[in-house]
Amino acid sequence: MGIIVVSVIFMLIGMGVQWQLKSKFAQYAQVPTSSGLSGAEVAQKMLRDNG
Repeated sequence: MGIIVVSVIFMLIGMGVQWQLKSKFAQYAQVPTSSGLSGAEVAQKMLRDNG
């Protein structure tokens, strides 16, 4: 019985952390870059400039 309670507690903690991370990623995904480039464009520029 005790192992089930501990498992449920850890599962709830994990779900809470997952929810918080998803909300933060969604929040910061809307922040534009100062250069106005997308992530793919930045990666292409880095590869082009540095090898």
